[in-house]
Amino acid sequence: MRSLVELQDGHLTISTKNTERGIVKSYGPTKNPNTPAGMLFGVVGDDQRPSRLIVRDCKFSDKNPEFTNIDLPYTETKTEVSIDRITSKANPRTFERVPAGAIFDLKMVLNIFDEDNEELLKQTVQRAINLLEDDYLGGHGSRGYGQIIFKIDKDWTEKTIADYQK
Repeated sequence: MRSLVELQDGHLTISTKNTERGIVKSYGPTKNPNTPAGMLFGVVGDDQRPSRLIVRDCKFSDKNPEFTNIDLPYTETKTEVSIDRITSKANPRTFERVPAGAIFDLKMVLNIFDEDNEELLKQTVQRAINLLEDDYLGGHGSRGYGQIIFKIDKDWTEKTIADYQK
């Protein structure tokens, strides 16, 4: 989510290195705490800022359908074949993946402090979710893997300091 927000905003840190093959660019997270990604996800370095967003582990939901034709619990295998362009030799390989239609329960916590721009932080979380839905999660996204949809069951639940003091 962070990298997608940074890509959209053009706020990646770009570094270059000379190698025997020429100049190589590498891209990393922003170090600027004043960008939307820096405000939400935090930065390290001289201007450290802690992350405001906690993304919990997604647990496999008990709302899942009964999956059929799967090889392992909660997992299906898919065999793909690449063809060597020189020799025309087939190279089969098998991937394990989560079956299409699987449902996971996700919880996120957004910590907002007095000096924070609450509306900007909430908008950045929503934008990151929208970007992720248009991208993919995990590897092999160009093959159609990792496409996700967020279905938000409940809106923001606000807790204050008083809630934690009870």
